[in-house]
Amino acid sequence: MTVSKKSALRRKCSHVSLLVAAALSGGALFVSPALAQSSSGQNSAAEEAEEVIIVTATKRGQTVLQAPLSVSVVTSQTIEDSGATNTSELATLIPSLVVSNSQGPVQSNVGIRGVTTAGGSAALEPSVGIYVDGIFTDRTSIGIGDFNDIAAVEVLRGPQSTQFGNASPAGIVNYVTKRPEADFGGEVRATLGDFNKQQFAASVTGTIIPNEMLGRISFYSNKRDGFLKNLAGKDMNDQNSYGVRGKLLVAPEGPLQLTISLEYSKTDINCCQPVWDNVPEALYARFATGSQQYPFNGTGAPLPRNQVKGQVIAVDGASTFEQDLVAGSFDFRWKFGDGFELASITAGRQANQTSASDVDFSSLNLINFPAVGRTNRHISQEFRLTSPKDKALTYLLGAYFFQKNVEETSASVINPQLAAIGGGGIFAQFSPSANSIKNRNAALFGEATWEVSEKLSFTGGLRYNYDDKKISAFAERLRQNGTPLSPRQTIPDNKTQRDGGEWTGKLVAQYDWSNNWNTYASYTRGYKAFGINDDANLLRNIPGADYFFDSEKVDNFELGTKGYIEPIRTSLSLVLFNMDYSNFQSLASFVDTNNQLRFFLQNAASVVSKGAELDFVSRPTKHLTFSGGVTFLDATFDSYPNAQGPSGKIDLSGKPLSDAPQWSASLVARYERPIGENLKFYTQADMFYRSDVYTELTYNLLQVQKAHTKYNARIGIGQTGNGWALEAWGRNLTNEITFGRATSAAILGQLTSVLPFVGVASYPTGTSTLKFTSEPRTYGATLIYRF
Repeated sequence: MTVSKKSALRRKCSHVSLLVAAALSGGALFVSPALAQSSSGQNSAAEEAEEVIIVTATKRGQTVLQAPLSVSVVTSQTIEDSGATNTSELATLIPSLVVSNSQGPVQSNVGIRGVTTAGGSAALEPSVGIYVDGIFTDRTSIGIGDFNDIAAVEVLRGPQSTQFGNASPAGIVNYVTKRPEADFGGEVRATLGDFNKQQFAASVTGTIIPNEMLGRISFYSNKRDGFLKNLAGKDMNDQNSYGVRGKLLVAPEGPLQLTISLEYSKTDINCCQPVWDNVPEALYARFATGSQQYPFNGTGAPLPRNQVKGQVIAVDGASTFEQDLVAGSFDFRWKFGDGFELASITAGRQANQTSASDVDFSSLNLINFPAVGRTNRHISQEFRLTSPKDKALTYLLGAYFFQKNVEETSASVINPQLAAIGGGGIFAQFSPSANSIKNRNAALFGEATWEVSEKLSFTGGLRYNYDDKKISAFAERLRQNGTPLSPRQTIPDNKTQRDGGEWTGKLVAQYDWSNNWNTYASYTRGYKAFGINDDANLLRNIPGADYFFDSEKVDNFELGTKGYIEPIRTSLSLVLFNMDYSNFQSLASFVDTNNQLRFFLQNAASVVSKGAELDFVSRPTKHLTFSGGVTFLDATFDSYPNAQGPSGKIDLSGKPLSDAPQWSASLVARYERPIGENLKFYTQADMFYRSDVYTELTYNLLQVQKAHTKYNARIGIGQTGNGWALEAWGRNLTNEITFGRATSAAILGQLTSVLPFVGVASYPTGTSTLKFTSEPRTYGATLIYRF
């Protein structure tokens, strides 16, 4: 077998101390924290780093340092020590990652480098691809639930369209679940905390048939009361979910391997309502004096104003989200010849979702969506051929197919007394709508690396994507007696189907200055596929609007350097990036004939996201590890002269993107040392900083989330290796209440603007702001037993 000198050097030196064993946060490069707990002070850096982290999402078996891209890998130990249980909490460990929550899990958006998915429409491709074990899941709500039995979370920043296709123009997040192991073992965790938190998780793995089959099964249950105190109904933003995952690994030692994975999870929560802030005195007084003035005033509960810190609301209607998720995959690997591997990954996923929402966000019985249903089905197939790794020329070839079918039904219901005003000719009491979406994507792709010398290598990649999208939809506005208030709306026949192809690719040059340090320069072409707006009311409310929006394209230029400085036991990574977007898919808004704020997609002319990402890990002693990261970001609309706002056309050219903080940073300190012969003490503290950020494209200063810092901590004692451990923990220790989304309260004012027709005063919302807030300070204890 011919082995390149460069490959041999890399294997021999293992990139000396791939980040010294223990990056615990901050968008840094991560390795297992267990490596940071060496029992001997005489170990060399190379010996401490003999276990390296492979980035599975590169599909080429590269380590964090070898991969010529901006990447963070957060290990299971890091996740556990930080107390993160979901994607939103994970974002505090990676500065470039932003998760914004609003009216429910479906509307939660993930962003990288200031670019987030513009809305929760199923007709829209995400800007950040969400993957589980390399399998595309489309949205966070149907990706992964609690971080139970997770081996790592990989975040690849910047376009990844060559290997991942049309849904990764800003990057990807890949959740890697733990694989079956031959040795019998497992773990049981039980957590109690404030807000009546009760969390339980267990996993077990081992050999089922010697040399033939390994297995792994895990289970979790997570319950917690809502942290939003509701004066007019159930407390909101609780947790209530459980799930089970099973894996079988067939022929673990042979050239033919099959991994079968099945999982089921259930979520049933009361979520999500905003807190009222910046409430004018006139609106507060109107609620206080008018509880019996008109039947739809509901409970008569006062309006909790300016309660962001106290997290108090008063909402009479139901706001719920329920999901049943089933997923399965067959991962077949065949190793043949002199180091070749053929992979076939077949996967399916289905999520059945039901939600309800009180969208006047108050104790008034005005308008709600009592039953929104969505069924989301995925199937995918990927084939990959990987060449032997120890050659001067290595390559990967692949083919991919993905199909998504989404069925949605919805209806808004207005209080009968309100709908009767004006003889029933102003508001529709019942407004049903539905849509059916079918997206198909097929692709051929390849990537090759040529090691020109022991120090210099070039990588090139190319992918052709073909997309076919179909949609049908209707929307109606009905009076109390069931007759139409206006004609039934559908998407025009010539706007229900669209198809086309797109080329993407990348070029990378990488130079190894030494065994411990390298620099790369890269150009990547990414895209997000075109789409069709799924709101059948679009043309009625905005004449001349286009149901079609075009493919978004991005040209990304990166210059990165990363390596290990052995004298100071520190690893560093610095990446400079410039991402130029054309036809950027942006969320526009309008107010419909029921005075509801609606959204649709349109193309902005161009967007530029540029900045720098610095990550580090330092281990000054064998007991102490520091890690962290800093991101500087400048993400703006370079040109957007015809943006559609609620009141008409506006020019957003030169304005910053929403969810794009200029500065973000994280820092983690972990200390661990033995106590006697078989006990250890450990503690971890971490902090996260984010500068001011606009939460909406209205650029209303009342909707700006101000700069803030959050702190988490954990302290524990337990047996070394297997055995018991007891931990006490706290998150958001200073009780810093932040919000991921803030909107105006215009809907309340608009719906009550007709009350003077019946001699009743309207509700002046004025400067009122609705803020979807994050969790307050939480604390608790966790008991762990490993075997």
